[in-house]
Amino acid sequence: MQHIIKTALQQTFNYKTNKSIYNILVGKKSHQTFFDACSQQQLSLYHSLPLLKYPSFELFLE
Repeated sequence: MQHIIKTALQQTFNYKTNKSIYNILVGKKSHQTFFDACSQQQLSLYHSLPLLKYPSFELFLE
């Protein structure tokens, strides 16, 4: 899990928020999130951690 999050952070554009990265990892069903994953070449990470909770995600960011 930690490796997936680290990879997502490295591949994400610098203007994207942590919430945007989280939404990609949990596979939030919205057009914007899917577009973000496609445009940042993170489609393979889309919905890769569907059970991840935001507080746990924040712990990995520290």
